[in-house]
Amino acid sequence: MSAPDSPEAQDLLARYIAAFEAYDIDRLVELFTAEAIWEMPPYTGWYQGAQAIVTLIHQQCPAYSPGDMRLISLIANGQPAAAMYMRAGDVHLPFQLHVLDMAADRVSHVVAFLDTTLFPKFGLPDSL
Repeated sequence: MSAPDSPEAQDLLARYIAAFEAYDIDRLVELFTAEAIWEMPPYTGWYQGAQAIVTLIHQQCPAYSPGDMRLISLIANGQPAAAMYMRAGDVHLPFQLHVLDMAADRVSHVVAFLDTTLFPKFGLPDSL
């Protein structure tokens, strides 16, 4: 698995992953641009703005506390990305694949693919 190629992208992706793994909603707000967009294929709806995105995460994400989510950084289509695993008992199972667009030091767009069949295509483990 590759890491994003610039130090700035690596740092932002690391902070994004850390915020999700800590279930730190306030820290997530700080990572998005004011006009950031969040999409979740195959759903056709999308969310715009940092507050709308974190409200979605807070209300719809099945995680409730730190440690419920684990993420692995990778590259998808030449972009920084993260494979999200959700707690299922004593293990974490594939849940979403996030592909990020970045603007300066913020996340401007996330496509959160709900298709867990993508995980093997990236050589990702079946569980963590």
